[in-house]
Amino acid sequence: MFETLTALLPMLEKTKPDQWIVAGSDNGTDGDGQPDLMPCYVYGPEARQLMEAIGRFAHEHGELKLYDYPRILQEAGLWESPDKADVSTLDGRSVAALLFRAVRAERFCDGAFLSCLERGLVIRWLQRLRDIDSAGDEAEARTGIEASTEDQARLGATLASRTAMAQAVLLGLACGDALGVPVEFKPRGSFKLAGMQGWGTHHQPPGTWSDDTSLALALAASLVPGGFDVRQAGRNFQDWLFKGRFTPFGTVFDAGATTANAIARMRKVPSPDLAGGTGEYENGNGSLMRIAPLALPLLDVPEAAARYEQVRKASSLTHAHPLSCACCFVFVEYLLLLARGLAKEDAYRKLCVDFARDGSLIAEAEARKLATVLKGRIPLLPRPAVQSGGYVLHTLEASLWCLLTTESYADAVLKAVNLGGDTDTTGAVAGALAGMCYGVEGIPSAWLGQLVKAKEIARLARKATQACLKDSKQQSAFLS
Repeated sequence: MFETLTALLPMLEKTKPDQWIVAGSDNGTDGDGQPDLMPCYVYGPEARQLMEAIGRFAHEHGELKLYDYPRILQEAGLWESPDKADVSTLDGRSVAALLFRAVRAERFCDGAFLSCLERGLVIRWLQRLRDIDSAGDEAEARTGIEASTEDQARLGATLASRTAMAQAVLLGLACGDALGVPVEFKPRGSFKLAGMQGWGTHHQPPGTWSDDTSLALALAASLVPGGFDVRQAGRNFQDWLFKGRFTPFGTVFDAGATTANAIARMRKVPSPDLAGGTGEYENGNGSLMRIAPLALPLLDVPEAAARYEQVRKASSLTHAHPLSCACCFVFVEYLLLLARGLAKEDAYRKLCVDFARDGSLIAEAEARKLATVLKGRIPLLPRPAVQSGGYVLHTLEASLWCLLTTESYADAVLKAVNLGGDTDTTGAVAGALAGMCYGVEGIPSAWLGQLVKAKEIARLARKATQACLKDSKQQSAFLS
């Protein structure tokens, strides 16, 4: 049954490890020749031939349901540590699922298949398939539970919705950021922005986004079920600052001091979430500006305390003061209410009610500072009372005010940017909220057309959605 795969064994066994790839880099390029958001590897002919053969086998043997590989491997107890499996005891379907998982993992993590090749796992799996074929035990290869078509359709619809949500938030954030970049630091009233423009403060072309979007993308690339991988996030942040990954053009042109100092400290602390500044004067908006992607995995976390802990750790990568953590938590909680379909006004009322009922996760000192937000006063603020500098509390208030006092994505982010001051961050945070509220279809197409690497951002949002799915059923539905 597995002859098309095992026929490649002699070739693979003769291939030296340094022949598996012909090129690779820490920072690849996209189709336009610009630095890509993720690293890439170019596989050699032997590896490519095997990957293609595995894909064809899965397609031609639909009865094995290999697209449901997460469920197959979980039921076989192989999902968490496939490399430690006693291959000699596995049935053919489980071994084929291991091979298919290794190929599909390349979509989410460049070099995943290479790792399986270098550790000798692929050859061991193919040898087991050869043994099964030799024994003539085809029935053993076909064992397993098949998912119902209705379940697949239902879960597929749910996952499509999650992907659209992730893309709306990240593209909404990036557009708001890009609108604010050319007028950053300009005082309120000295300009009136009406659309995407360029040059200005940082002398960047139209549609260029800043560190706000870069670090949001870096966080999105570290999402896992129920939260994020703190060590991967730390590596991503360092790759951004020191290697120019997750940037529009391969270089960093804007980085806050608190954020940059914390990322530099990550090399010296046991865990990246211990690097963030804790001082009263380290409460800039550098963690709030990038926290929005964390709402995606937290949709599946019912306990508020568990959600708070994930937000606290994510903020503490750069900003560990209780006020920064509290502002990020309030922001994410509001995003989650919007994600569940509440209108923006209803979501804000429920946010205030929920914190009035139980505000135990936020210390009293921080709760007092957040009183304007948590007592329902934001929509009542006159424009002169809305501050738009770099202080985390002011950015939270301003972004909520812009969303709650407008009726479209464009109006919300333009209102945010035209407040002046820290325009890119106020635009980014308001843009994430407005993206969640109005969807990608609410973002002006002209702005998306000008946004640098819009397609790459959408693709990363899709990958993040796949990576943080709650269970194997959701993964199999999406991937099939």
